[in-house]
Amino acid sequence: MIKKEISSRILTVAPHYIKTLGGISQVVSVYSNMYEEFNVVASTRDGSLIDRFIQTISGLYTFFRFILSKNIKIVHIHGATKGSFWRKAIFIYLSKIFNKKVIYHIHGANYKTFFYKHPKTITKVIQKCDLIICLSESWKSFFEEVTHPKRCIVLNNIIPLPTLFPDHHIPQKECNFLFLGRLGKRKGVYDLLEVLRDHKTYYKGRIKLFLGGDGEIEQVQKCIKEYGLEEIVKYIGWITGEKKIELLNKSDVYILPSYSEGLPISILEAMSYKLPIISTNVGGIPEVVFNDQNGYLITPGDQPALKICIDKVLISETLRKKMGEKSYTLSQKHFPYEIEQKLTTIYTELLKK
Repeated sequence: MIKKEISSRILTVAPHYIKTLGGISQVVSVYSNMYEEFNVVASTRDGSLIDRFIQTISGLYTFFRFILSKNIKIVHIHGATKGSFWRKAIFIYLSKIFNKKVIYHIHGANYKTFFYKHPKTITKVIQKCDLIICLSESWKSFFEEVTHPKRCIVLNNIIPLPTLFPDHHIPQKECNFLFLGRLGKRKGVYDLLEVLRDHKTYYKGRIKLFLGGDGEIEQVQKCIKEYGLEEIVKYIGWITGEKKIELLNKSDVYILPSYSEGLPISILEAMSYKLPIISTNVGGIPEVVFNDQNGYLITPGDQPALKICIDKVLISETLRKKMGEKSYTLSQKHFPYEIEQKLTTIYTELLKK
C-alpha cells in the first residue's frame, strides 16, 4: 500500500477504470487498490461521442477541484494515441500551469505511427513532462531517440495476483486456446482464423479456440460461419472478473498474433496463470516471451509459422506444462507488490525535487 503521506499528493488522470474497456483501465483498476488515498480524474469513458465529451468536461471540472482544494504535487497521467493523446495533452499543460510535476505513463501499441504524423506536437508535449514511463525497453529507446524527454524509465505493466484453481489445466480431450483483445487485423485474429480454416479437418476435435473481446465482432462471427469453424471456435464476448479467472484456469495456451503492441496486459495475465504464449515479435512482447522457454514468437502475418507453433504446443502436454511454469516465474515481476515499491520510489524522488 502506498501510504497516505505520499498517495494524498498524487492525482491520477486516466480513462474511467470502471466504465471503460481496455488495457489502460485494467491497469488503473489494479493501481486503485495500491493507494491508501486514491485521487483520480476520469478523462473519458466508453459510449457515444457525446458521452465521451461529457466525461472529458466532467473530468476537467474534477481536475480543477483536486488541484485547487488538495495538496496535489504530482499528476500521474495514463495515455495512449489519437484522442487519448489530445485529451491528455490538455491535462499536461494545465498541470504545468499550476506548477505540478507531471508523469506521462505511455500505453498504446501504435505510438510510432502516431508519432510520425505529429512529431513536433508530440515532442513538445512530452518535453513538458517531468517523467515519461514506458512499458518496455524497446519503447523507452524509441521515445528517448525521437523526443528527448527530461527523464524516461521503464515500469513493468501491473497485473493482479492470479487465482489459480486446484484443478487448473487438467488435460481435456481438446486443447483450449485463448485469445483476448480487440478483434481485428491489428491483433492478428484473421490470420488465426485462416490457419484454422485451412487445416480444420486436422484441428476438429483437437482444438477449441475461445475468442474474447470487442471490436469487429460481426466480421469475426461471419468468418467463423463462412469458414465452417463453429465446432472449433467460440466467441465469448468481453469477459471480466470471475468469468475471466475461470477461463484462464481452463485454458491451455494463450495466443495473440498481433501486428503491433505495447506490452499486452492479456499476455502478462495469461503468463501468471501458467499458460504458454504464442505471439509475435513486436513491441515489448519479446521482453517477456522467449522462444522455446515460455512460448513462441513469430513474425506478424506468417501463417505457416503460426501453424507450426500451434502444432508444437498442441501435441505435447509436457511442453505446455514446462512453458507454463516458466511463464509464471517471468510474470512475478509484474505483480502488485513489485510495482508498488517502484512507484513509491518514483513518487518520493519527484516529491523531493
